[in-house]
Amino acid sequence: MKKFFEKHDLVKIAFGMILLSLILTWIIPQGYFNGAELVTEEISRMGIFDFVTYGLLGMYYFTVLVTFIFVLGAFYQFLSKLGAYQKLTDKIASKVKGKEVLFSLIISFVFAGLASIINEYIVLVAFMPFIITILSKLKMDKMSGFTTTFGAMLVGMIGSTISTKVVGMNVQYLGLQFTDNLLEKIIIFAVAFILYSIFNIIHIKKNLKDNQEKKTIIGFFATLIDIGLLVLLLKLNKIAFYVLAGVTVVGIIAFIVYALKAKKTKKATKAKKEDKEEKESIDMFAATVKDSDKSNTIPLIIVGIIAILVTILAYIPWTNVFGVDWFTKAHEYVTTKIELFGHPIFSYILGNVTEFGSWDIFGVQTVMLVSLLVLQICYKQSIDSVIESFKEGFKKVSKLVVLLLMAYVILEIAVMYPVLPTIIGKFIGKTFNVFKVSLAGILTSLFTSEYQYTINLVYTYMTSSFSSNLNVIALIFQSIYGLVSLVTPASAMLLVGLSYLEIPYKEWFKYIWKFIVAMLIVIIAIAFIIA
Repeated sequence: MKKFFEKHDLVKIAFGMILLSLILTWIIPQGYFNGAELVTEEISRMGIFDFVTYGLLGMYYFTVLVTFIFVLGAFYQFLSKLGAYQKLTDKIASKVKGKEVLFSLIISFVFAGLASIINEYIVLVAFMPFIITILSKLKMDKMSGFTTTFGAMLVGMIGSTISTKVVGMNVQYLGLQFTDNLLEKIIIFAVAFILYSIFNIIHIKKNLKDNQEKKTIIGFFATLIDIGLLVLLLKLNKIAFYVLAGVTVVGIIAFIVYALKAKKTKKATKAKKEDKEEKESIDMFAATVKDSDKSNTIPLIIVGIIAILVTILAYIPWTNVFGVDWFTKAHEYVTTKIELFGHPIFSYILGNVTEFGSWDIFGVQTVMLVSLLVLQICYKQSIDSVIESFKEGFKKVSKLVVLLLMAYVILEIAVMYPVLPTIIGKFIGKTFNVFKVSLAGILTSLFTSEYQYTINLVYTYMTSSFSSNLNVIALIFQSIYGLVSLVTPASAMLLVGLSYLEIPYKEWFKYIWKFIVAMLIVIIAIAFIIA
């Protein structure tokens, strides 16, 4: 058993958190907030049968997440056997060789940015194995793979701006608007991403000793600052905005001209003789395909681009946040107006599909399965090969599913046996206090996998007692929820990511704790400023 926990430390961490949650139900009475009052009940201890019941219910309540992980495993196991997939990832890796830091920064920014605005940030995991494959071929280490993908997504949640999965819960439970404190949320996102990127750069440069990137890194951050200034000036000073926009356009043109005229020089890099050069692959779906260089990548590229566009467009809150009804009208037109022999043919073919902006997690699974079917036909793969891919893929991701369910067991105990309101009610007080609200945010986030449950445990008290400070409370809770998600065993995506890349929890905590402390100070400072 000891060897099992040493090898599977994430299981030990998650089980420890489950055990703590269970113990709390034995020593603390359940409670709930009825307006501004805390109502406590008798201690309701969680027994063995309760534990097993709720553990199994987790598979029922969160089936969509389990099937998502399984479909993801099957899809990428199938792709790994395609010569075209290996050729494409090889080609991308060769193009960005020598610019590993810039590539990591751009990809992490995309993941963080999308996580900040998308309806279901979990769907971003659908793209991560592809990126990890490229990072693996660039000989980057496990930690770099995690920070570029899963870690970046969690950082994006710290600075959630319009995501209905996070900000939408503040709108629903606290009666706020998506645009409330938008500038402060953008600032938190920017600070979090820049600080996180600095840690990432230091780590990558340390592990890729022959990497000489300097100008590209400076250019990346200069571009971010330029974009940030353009956004601010658009609201504050239109003349300065147009001036900066003009300078930006001229700079882009000058850079393009310089890039076209610059002579291409290939610098020979001496192969390292150290044992560290031959790094173990960080790619769960690593494979070698015979004659992959002769494969045609065009069908894969076309299917991939369409799948990426559909997935991203389908999870942007077009109607709820932006008030854009284009996709609603397009959906209505396609499913009802286009007819064949008097029948809405596309409605029959597509079935009960919703418009972009309102898809659930089943949608991205459908995209992956349809893409797999199309690629199977394009590359003439046998049905037996597809079935084998499902079998192998399911096996590889099974450990991810176990950890995902363990994280949600923690959530179930916190919701079904609500002892957290009792704890919070003892110190929160009747007068608004940034520190006390922050502590409440930390406690609830430690035990909840999704933000809706974090805010659900305390919203009635907050709306009744601190109605004039709800904007600040929302900012504190959502930012701290994202921050705590980087370390708590209740964070399903943290456990899935660490397990995927086989990173020990202790190693990750050692890497991230300074960032956690720094961002906690930033969040509290901003909360004091706007309070």
